[in-house]
Amino acid sequence: ANAMAAAQFYQVRRLLLQSGGPQDPLLAKAEQSLQKLSQLQPSASTNQLLLGELLERRGELESAVDAYQQAIKLGEQRLNVYERLILLLYQLNRFKEAEQYIAQLNDRSATSAGLSTLEISLALRSGGLDGALEAARRGVIQRPRDPLAFVWLGQLLSSSGKQDEAERSFRRAIEL
Repeated sequence: ANAMAAAQFYQVRRLLLQSGGPQDPLLAKAEQSLQKLSQLQPSASTNQLLLGELLERRGELESAVDAYQQAIKLGEQRLNVYERLILLLYQLNRFKEAEQYIAQLNDRSATSAGLSTLEISLALRSGGLDGALEAARRGVIQRPRDPLAFVWLGQLLSSSGKQDEAERSFRRAIEL
């Protein structure tokens, strides 16, 4: 059963990667393979992850969000899954939910350049330069070798009138 499930999983992944737009017939084949996989492993978080990808490719973003949220509830922990979910929530103007998932990742000290950028953007949207600065400082701590993290921090420090500190941050970005 495990070998069959693995084969179905890779079949769905391959079809999703090969598919084009929302009307691509390969998406229908991917959905059929995903249904077979779900029969073999009914409660696997990877099924919900694949469903999220399928729905996202079809342009059904609200449903894709539901699938990614379900995958996380079933134990999915990978950073890229959180990134996809947060980006979709952001696109759908569901900022509070996006902030909650970013907070979960910050609690686990898991972040990436993309998530850091989204977190800063969300903080600025809610009118908080202080919150954005805090997010940028966290980004520098969590990714000390990422020049973009120092550029973000420098820009926000400059916007808040802290020119000396901003200049140090920009210099550090150049050194990296």
